Amino acid sequence: MISVCSCDPQPIIHQGLATLLGGTSEFEFADSSLTLEGAISQVDALHPGIVLIDRSFGMHALAECIMTVHRCSPTSEVVVWAANISDVESFRLFQSGTRGVVRKTAEVSSILDCFRAVTRKQLWTENVVAEEHSLLGRPRSRPLTPRE
Repeated sequence: MISVCSCDPQPIIHQGLATLLGGTSEFEFADSSLTLEGAISQVDALHPGIVLIDRSFGMHALAECIMTVHRCSPTSEVVVWAANISDVESFRLFQSGTRGVVRKTAEVSSILDCFRAVTRKQLWTENVVAEEHSLLGRPRSRPLTPRE
């Protein structure tokens, strides 16, 4: 079974995630935190398979947290979820070591598919910002520059 820790400032999210994962045979809800500091402590103590972190903590703090998670537990995979996130932010999160970016409004099956993909060491992203029928199947808040 793959353990999942969550870091979100809204307690109801943790309760919902615990209920969701409790209904699966592949995942278990290990712990939750309302702060990034608490998430680091969880990872250091539990070494979960997946760490789900909310984007609302801010990009700089989030990137630092992701890198710290990987130093504390190299086997833990980070998934960031957000209501909205730009192409550039997604790219920076992947550079920081995130394995998945998922919408907070995604179907339950998409969230579980994301968890499955990242545990197989695959990257997961989905249409977080743009129209549902984007030709590229990824966020399109603006075109990427050649450097990006």
